[in-house]
Amino acid sequence: MAASLERLLGPRQLIGLAFALLVAGAGDLVNRGVPHPYMDEVFHIPQARRFCARDWTYDAKLTTPPGVYLLSLALHRLVPAALTGARACADVAFLRGTNVLLLLLLPHLVGALRSVLLAADALPPAYAAAVTQQQAPARSATRTAGMRADAPARAALRSRRAKAAPPALLANEPQLTLADVLDAEDAAALGTRAAWRAAEAHAVASLPPLVFFACLYYTDVGAVVCVVAALLMARLHRHVSAAALGLISLFFRQTNIVWLAFILCSTLISLPGVASAPGTPLASALRRLACMPRMRAAGIALPYLPVFGLFLLFLAHNGGSIVLGDKAHHEVSLHLAQLPYLAAFALFFGWPALLAQAGGPLALARRTWRSCAGSTQALASSAALLGAMGAAVQCGSVAHPFLLADNRHYAFYAWRRVLSPHRHALVPLYALAARMWWDALATTQSPLWLLGVVLSAALTLVPSPLLEPRYFLLPYLVMRLHLLPGRHGAPGETAAAADAEPTAPAAAAAAAAAPAASALLGPPTPPPWARAALFAEAALNLALGAATLFVFLRRPFEWPSEPGVAQRFMW
Repeated sequence: MAASLERLLGPRQLIGLAFALLVAGAGDLVNRGVPHPYMDEVFHIPQARRFCARDWTYDAKLTTPPGVYLLSLALHRLVPAALTGARACADVAFLRGTNVLLLLLLPHLVGALRSVLLAADALPPAYAAAVTQQQAPARSATRTAGMRADAPARAALRSRRAKAAPPALLANEPQLTLADVLDAEDAAALGTRAAWRAAEAHAVASLPPLVFFACLYYTDVGAVVCVVAALLMARLHRHVSAAALGLISLFFRQTNIVWLAFILCSTLISLPGVASAPGTPLASALRRLACMPRMRAAGIALPYLPVFGLFLLFLAHNGGSIVLGDKAHHEVSLHLAQLPYLAAFALFFGWPALLAQAGGPLALARRTWRSCAGSTQALASSAALLGAMGAAVQCGSVAHPFLLADNRHYAFYAWRRVLSPHRHALVPLYALAARMWWDALATTQSPLWLLGVVLSAALTLVPSPLLEPRYFLLPYLVMRLHLLPGRHGAPGETAAAADAEPTAPAAAAAAAAAPAASALLGPPTPPPWARAALFAEAALNLALGAATLFVFLRRPFEWPSEPGVAQRFMW
């Protein structure tokens, strides 16, 4: 059965099918085990049902916009009633299925975004052009042998026939040309890389809190999917689409306005003449902002400006508050400890990716040691980071009444047993996690981009008094998706040099260094440590996701104040 499936479907399709079956199966288990609205669903599902009944009154306790309800209503209108039933829009399973469908879209968006980011980061244009020119004469010579457009497929077909047919039957077969062999190798390499990207995308999308809330009727999955889609569109220079997706994302979570601003700013600082190479001093990167082409920047920013304007109108109409409904329990705070918590969250779920990006455990340990204690400057920056983390947890820890009163959330136990009693002992761990992620991202991202992602995370997390793991999903995913294989070029290489057109001497030098350039693109088969790291990331996510789902469904408990009502542990 598996062999026949493999013949019908490629590796990417098999990975996608397995992911879809796992997510759909998890959703079905939740629907069977918890058929009634649970936790925040007691607000979301009745509101969606009112929308389905064309009742547009809004529950005053809801703090988020109606994006997920409108999407469920649209699905109900679009899908034939024969498939869903006349009352599907009021059905808990149907409404939860909205998030399942959104999560099934996420790996495709993640894979596409990773492909774009890796293609942009793999080689500077000058070197890429030179390598292409180096290969061109050989390709042209082989094409004179009469290569057909379907040569790779024909080469693979002949290879299979050669294994099955006797030599006499192969005598009349057209012989393979050198072009057939070269292009078949290219196709095989591309197929291997595509399968690798698919596996990576699905591993990232299987983040346990994300999968968990995809099985319930919450707003977080829609917020994540829209922002990742907007990131992808911006990277593809489709800024009208990016701005439209950013506007849609605001209907799921208001704080996504910060990530839309991040998308715009990261696009502007990547323009030719403005972009800074990784490792560029911050002062130099800031000076390059003065070189920004104003007309081009204005053209890029134009589609985003109406979205920001509409958001300002919303703030004015809502009394200056970003929160809808129940403002009393969602007042703005100075929850500085959210940033150390984010660093710990990112290290917990992202350590396999950090290992892969660094080149293995020893390489990661050496890099971390050099950045933390390798010089006087490193020691000074480490001391400053420790001081900042210590001040954040000492002066910026907030224990919200919801956190202290609700023992159904894992955050309740994390706060009472770890974060609060050991807040000072955990400071070195927070600092180490932040340092490791900064170093990893700094190998391929400019200092302005790094500051932008830290500022965006701070603006979305610090004002929130609640400690909720789902609030860390977007900052973590933005960092994880931009975690690219590190460059090994000269530290002083600048973005201007990377954007320059190759001169004849430069092309010759790059051609001579073609093996090194090809190494930057990555081998067709990932190295063993990278495969092991991806397996560890997927295994961690799947194991933790299965464990939390098991506890949610099979380990209910009761409150003395509500006998007979099952309470369940959740993220």
